[in-house]
Amino acid sequence: MFFERILEGVRRMPARRVAVAAAAGRSVLEALTEARDQGIARPLFFGDAARIEAEARTAGFAISPDEIADCPDPHEALVSAVATVREGRCGVLLKGKVPTPEFLRAVLDRERGLRGPGLLTHMAAFELDALDRPLFLTDSGLVATPDLAQKEAILREGLRFLHGLGYARPKVAILAASEEPDPRIPASRDAVALVERAAGDAFGAADIAGPYALDLAISPTAAALKGVVSPVAGRADLLLCPDVVAGNLLGKSMLYLAGARAAGLVLGATAPVVMLSRADSPEARLRSLSLAIAWDQALRP
Repeated sequence: MFFERILEGVRRMPARRVAVAAAAGRSVLEALTEARDQGIARPLFFGDAARIEAEARTAGFAISPDEIADCPDPHEALVSAVATVREGRCGVLLKGKVPTPEFLRAVLDRERGLRGPGLLTHMAAFELDALDRPLFLTDSGLVATPDLAQKEAILREGLRFLHGLGYARPKVAILAASEEPDPRIPASRDAVALVERAAGDAFGAADIAGPYALDLAISPTAAALKGVVSPVAGRADLLLCPDVVAGNLLGKSMLYLAGARAAGLVLGATAPVVMLSRADSPEARLRSLSLAIAWDQALRP
């Protein structure tokens, strides 16, 4: 299985230092102590030391004082965690109990953050029993209504990510309501334009097709019934969503209705960033952290 392979790979690497911004809550502490005990990560928890120690003690997790940077103020904890990653003392940033807008502002701060040269995008990965391969989804959490230029940036960043994970030629489906191009629908119109721009591997080695309805992108049966023959039809690795609403609904549908195992991370920063929902399980946090560490390794020369 995909996530098992990722975990096996990162276990063979030196444990990566992980800064946890505004660390609090059982789920975060459980995921990071498990990652530490498996030799995946060396966590540094930024937050109220007394509270972190009390929560860990109540939950039965062993956390040593040298794993905690005492920052009682949540904003100070966030800024300090980001600084350790920016300065190279930690390799991955993980969001703790801090509001998402505040977390993103700290990451995007031009002077003190982790802002890269391009767009921040979100990449989600899913394992579903109904599919024989992992399925990647972007952007499902950051760019609300991307225009054509932003979709191109999202696509480029997604391909860079998959190439880093070892995909020689990823198959990408640009999603819309139907595979029949319709100039009245922005998602369909943008899909046509992106496919044209991608000609000759302009975005890197990949097979890119669209507009594709979801069934055409992931189901070989649907592709055969519709008579669509292409490397992508029914075999997509990456789904490029028309907007954040579609991405969020599709991702949560796979998670809550199809029982998918999921992970996610933010791309486009100067270091891997893990930003999860408060509802995410410790297992999802561990998978996401492992994926971020694997990506961090891929970024290294």
